[in-house]
Amino acid sequence: MDQIPTIQRVNICLFGILLLIISMVIFLPNSPGYAYGPHHIANLFLPNFGLNFEYSTLPYYARSVLTQYALNKAILILVADGDPLILSRIVYLLSVLLRMLAYLILLTLLQFKDKRLDKSMVVGLSILFAITISWPGVPLMLISMILWSLIKTPSHLKTSILGVLSYSVLSLYWHSAGMIGFSLVVSYIIISLAFSSKRNMMRSWGIYTYVLITVISWIFIRGLTYGGAFRNFVILVKNLSIQYILIGLFSKGNFIPREYIFSSKFFVPGEVISLGLYSSYIILTLASLWILYQNIQKINKTSIDKSIVALLAIIFLGNILFMAAYFSATFIFPPVVFQTLLYPLIVVYLLVDSYSPKSITKLTSLFLVGMLVASFGAGTLQIMYTDTFEDTRGETSFYIYFPSIGWISHHTHNILIVSDGNTGGYLQIILSKYHLYEISEIRIFKWGITLGIYEKLVKGKYKNEKSLLVVNTLLFKKHLRLVSLQAWNRFKPLPLKVYIVRNNLSMIYNDNNIVVLY
Repeated sequence: MDQIPTIQRVNICLFGILLLIISMVIFLPNSPGYAYGPHHIANLFLPNFGLNFEYSTLPYYARSVLTQYALNKAILILVADGDPLILSRIVYLLSVLLRMLAYLILLTLLQFKDKRLDKSMVVGLSILFAITISWPGVPLMLISMILWSLIKTPSHLKTSILGVLSYSVLSLYWHSAGMIGFSLVVSYIIISLAFSSKRNMMRSWGIYTYVLITVISWIFIRGLTYGGAFRNFVILVKNLSIQYILIGLFSKGNFIPREYIFSSKFFVPGEVISLGLYSSYIILTLASLWILYQNIQKINKTSIDKSIVALLAIIFLGNILFMAAYFSATFIFPPVVFQTLLYPLIVVYLLVDSYSPKSITKLTSLFLVGMLVASFGAGTLQIMYTDTFEDTRGETSFYIYFPSIGWISHHTHNILIVSDGNTGGYLQIILSKYHLYEISEIRIFKWGITLGIYEKLVKGKYKNEKSLLVVNTLLFKKHLRLVSLQAWNRFKPLPLKVYIVRNNLSMIYNDNNIVVLY
């Protein structure tokens, strides 16, 4: 990497920092989160984080995301002054910064004996990955610490303890992230057993501790995180087929008819981005297999840096284990490990290889790097564009939701509110923060507008049964996605006349933003 002039490296870093700042400002939320996010924030205002609480929309999540709740509660009290919108913005900014720090840690593992990465390039690449990957920063940081403790200097007591603590926090931070951490630890154990002669194996007590933490977390959350991954295993085996697998590969969690699916107006067509991403997954898989094939037999030779081979082997096998477990539970193959771990690892390896004097595939390596960065960058930009400009998170002010829920609380009693997942979440935050449920005993339907409800609305067959239908008219006016908490369904917004005329519902409240129908 010494072939790149020092001034050019500095300019790359400065340009990357500028892009990072711009992206952080542009995509700053105007409402506290989307999908499950607002409902999790609402639990912060409820007794025991809403655990088994009658008026919580997520009454069983406090156990499985306890460390996430504890961290967010601390930020809410100490920094955000109890404001959920400020909390959401702080968490967003922290997520971006922690993503960069996570990749700084990961890239320190990728030191080659004769191809050492320059520090300025490490910073520049970390910024690049932080911008082109949209996964939450806290769990990514914890996963990076676990990998660092396993690979870098596992014989050191302090490093091992740091890895164990990171795994403990991750296990109760987020379901999917905890499962990724578990899969990586299992993968490490398998790799270690296969290459027991390696000098950088973790002490046996460290492995026992990881296993013990996993068992305790299973018991603590009553199997919700990991046991759920295998509850549908019998059904999966009975129905497994090529068609079943293809649905899992391409559904992306949207199990709804094509005519109901929200269509983004992002300047790059979704089909093009999907083609680029799936092509990138294939490239990453083939590149990983090629690198492992080229280096695995030389793993005990001093001329080969063991960390790059071991790290790639652990991540590659861990990805297989995680995808299998996730597919067993949800019938979806998640690409998250491809995007967050394999993508940066392969890009750096190809970049280092392309600047080697012995390399005969420089153009090929640079082409693959460009394709991977472009594919994941476009995919992330589309996600951020939709989250910000085609979602209530960025296109609506949190304060427009106060009048409607205030009116409902003072004019109704003991009734269920049905709305889209985002709007319902914002109303739940207000209900929880100001304890309005004590006055009105209002409950929010936790799944929002499901596929069944949406179909009835479209066909004019929806009937209110001891509930109110709260319609966010800005969804249709601004072409914002209608979010459901059933799977990852994202519906087309419907005009107000569909709700009122087609379904013969009566309007009892209207503030030009929120309409309440009965």
